Amino acid sequence: MSKRGNLEITETIVTLARKLGVDVTAGGVETAEQLQQLRALKCDYGQGYFFSHPLA
Repeated sequence: MSKRGNLEITETIVTLARKLGVDVTAGGVETAEQLQQLRALKCDYGQGYFFSHPLA
C-alpha cells in the first residue's frame, strides 16, 4: 500500500476514535515524520522504535 493510503487509513481511524470519545495509541512509530503526521492528526499516544526498543 502507498504511503498516502496508509496515512488516509490512519486519519480515518483517528477521526472515528475521536468521534467515539476513545483515546488512540498508534503503534509502530519508527520515524520523526510519522510522529509529526500523528501529531497533526491529534493522535493521543504513540509507541514504537522511535521512542524505545522493547524493554525486558
